[in-house]
Amino acid sequence: MLPMQRAERASSTPQASPSAHENTEKPLVSVVTAVYNGATWLRRAMESVFTQTYPHIEYVVIDGGSRDGTITILREYEDRLAYWCSESDHGIADAFNKGIRASHGAFHILLNADDWWEPRAVEQLVNAVSPDTVVACAHARLVTPYHGSAGILISEPRKLYWKMSLVHGTCLMRTEAWRELGGYRVDKRIAMDHHLMLGAYQRYGPKAFRVAEALLVNYQLGGVSDRRIRCGFEEVRENIRQVTGRRWRANLAFALLLAKHYSTRLRTLRAMRTWGKSRRLLHPESAVVDERSVE
Repeated sequence: MLPMQRAERASSTPQASPSAHENTEKPLVSVVTAVYNGATWLRRAMESVFTQTYPHIEYVVIDGGSRDGTITILREYEDRLAYWCSESDHGIADAFNKGIRASHGAFHILLNADDWWEPRAVEQLVNAVSPDTVVACAHARLVTPYHGSAGILISEPRKLYWKMSLVHGTCLMRTEAWRELGGYRVDKRIAMDHHLMLGAYQRYGPKAFRVAEALLVNYQLGGVSDRRIRCGFEEVRENIRQVTGRRWRANLAFALLLAKHYSTRLRTLRAMRTWGKSRRLLHPESAVVDERSVE
């Protein structure tokens, strides 16, 4: 059951910033965060927005009716927010669309409530924009919930025909293109970002995408896309079929995604087994203790 609707706003209606109109050199960038019961990590994400070196930013937060401490945090920061609300919605895609509609920037970018940016993230993305750019993106540092490094995620626009190959939290998108493409599909539960970016790539071409060669966002593992991997793959398959009309490519992409996923899991299990054997050989006493603790 969805929580009862409850709305709080920094102002009764979204107010335009004095810098809201596009400036070819320093356009207004709207940052949108969608959150639901995200009090654990939200403050870190918000602080990473407020400490950006790029000066022309407005920040919008859309809460889905949280029942933890999220509302308290939003009220604490509301004088620094262009707009925020807390009310029931129809999923994360609906929240994204709601936030972008409430914003005024020539460009917008989404930041997950459990991710955070490097200080120059927005500045570097804006610097990558040319007059023909629709999406500027960059790379991510993968982290576990308690800051353990888990690798790097690379943005590769040309691979959108096969998977979500862009880092979601670095996609600085021209807002007019978002409107032309119809926004995020609310019937997509996981891969709504892939559907929109693939549609942009199909419509505007590869030259409309620019990649800033830098690690700009810290992407925390454990979100819904990580927990429901097969469902996400199925949506990617459907996205490819809908956007390109090529069922064979959609089915092949799905098979390749599954094969890579299970291959990675198998390698991980083998590595864990090898590590366990090595540990027992090098530290036999600790291995005995572990066996007793299991009993």
